[in-house]
Amino acid sequence: MDNYYYTYIFLSIFFFLATVLFIKASSKTRLKLPPGPPAWPIIGNLFGLNAEKPHIWLANLAREHGPLFSLRLGFRVLVMASSPETAKEVLKTRDRDLSGRFKSRLIGSLPEFQSSVIVLSTECGEKWRSLRKNAHVELFSHGALESHTKIRVQKAQEMMDFLAKQEGEVVEIVNVAYATAVNILTNTLMSEDLIRSLDFAVGEMKKFSRMLIGFVIPTIADLYPLIGGFLDGGYTRIVGMEYKEKSKALWGEVVEASSGGSVEELGLTGGKSTCGDNGGNGSTAE
Repeated sequence: MDNYYYTYIFLSIFFFLATVLFIKASSKTRLKLPPGPPAWPIIGNLFGLNAEKPHIWLANLAREHGPLFSLRLGFRVLVMASSPETAKEVLKTRDRDLSGRFKSRLIGSLPEFQSSVIVLSTECGEKWRSLRKNAHVELFSHGALESHTKIRVQKAQEMMDFLAKQEGEVVEIVNVAYATAVNILTNTLMSEDLIRSLDFAVGEMKKFSRMLIGFVIPTIADLYPLIGGFLDGGYTRIVGMEYKEKSKALWGEVVEASSGGSVEELGLTGGKSTCGDNGGNGSTAE
C-alpha cells in the first residue's frame, strides 16, 4: 500500500511541474507561430500523430492549415513547410536565419559524432566548414566525380562478375547492389572495401545505418528536455556504447589499414580520413 501511495504522490508532483513548465514555455513561444491543430497541455499533438504514416497525417494538416503550419510535440515546437515555395524560402531565402540544428540527447552523448559528421554537426564552426569544403572538393565536385570514374566502373564490373558466378542460384540483388554502393564510397574515401562478405557484412552495415538514422529521431526525453535526464533512464548511454562497439567492429580494420590510426582517434568512422587514390582493391562480394 505504501508503494502505491508514494507512486501517486510522485506522479502528482511530476504532472504538476510538467503543467507549470508547459504553460511557461507556451507563453514564451506564443508569438508569431504559424497556424496549427489544437494542442493538449503537456502532450501537445502527440495523440494525433500517425507514426505509421506520418506523411499522410502531415499532408492532411497542410490541406487544413496551409503550407506552413506548426505542431507541438511535448515541449517542442515544430514548424512544417509542406510546399515547394515555402521549402525554398526556408532552405534558400532565409537559410541563414533558420539554419539552427536540432541536437538530440544521443548526438550530445557522442562529441566525436558532432565533430565528424557534416549533416549532423550541431556547431557550424571552422572544423565543420573545413569538412564541408573537403567533401565538396574531393567527393562531389565535377572534377572529383570524373577522377573517381575508374572506381565506379571497377566495382560495377566486380558486381557483374559475382552475379555471373551465381548462375542458377538465388541471389538477393538488393544486398549485392547495396554492397557495391558501399564499397564504391569506401574506396573513394579510403581505397578499401568495407563489405567483403554478403552473408555477414551487409546485414551488419544495414543495422549500423539504421542506428545512425535513429540518432536524429527524437526520443521522449528529447520532447521534454527539462526532465529529459529522468525520462532517459540510461538509454542514451547504452545506445552510445553500442554505437561505438559497432563502429569499431565495422570500420576498425579499414580505417587502420588506410590511415594507420584507430577508430577512436578518427572519431566517427574516419572523420580525419582523406580521399584515397583512384585505385581500389578487394572484391565487392565473396
